[in-house]
Amino acid sequence: MNLKVIGGLVAGLILTAWAPLAAAQSQSKDPDTATQQKAKKDKKVLSKQEARERYRDARGFEKKGDHAAALNAYLDAGNAGHGRAQKRLGEIYDKGSPATKRDYNASLRWYDKARAQGIEVPKPHTYTKGR
Repeated sequence: MNLKVIGGLVAGLILTAWAPLAAAQSQSKDPDTATQQKAKKDKKVLSKQEARERYRDARGFEKKGDHAAALNAYLDAGNAGHGRAQKRLGEIYDKGSPATKRDYNASLRWYDKARAQGIEVPKPHTYTKGR
């Protein structure tokens, strides 16, 4: 066998082994994989009463120090349109928590949703030059 044939075989084997790994790695970094999209679709939309209950659950979890459960409950209530949950999500993403890192853009989105529900949310502080 000559070197060109061997080189072609080796390159083919490397690509064959590498392609599935690269695809799996890119999917794991993509927040909206097919599985997550299906889970979002399968998730039940909460009624107003259920959203209020999830908000109460979230406050209880937060008091107990279960930040991950609290975040999930706030997200359930906030996605169902519960204004106070949306405001709290804005606060959580504004400062970060043990369950999630700080995300200023997410914070602004949740604050905007809360304002749309009639919840009073303080305006962001603006700095003036020279003060």
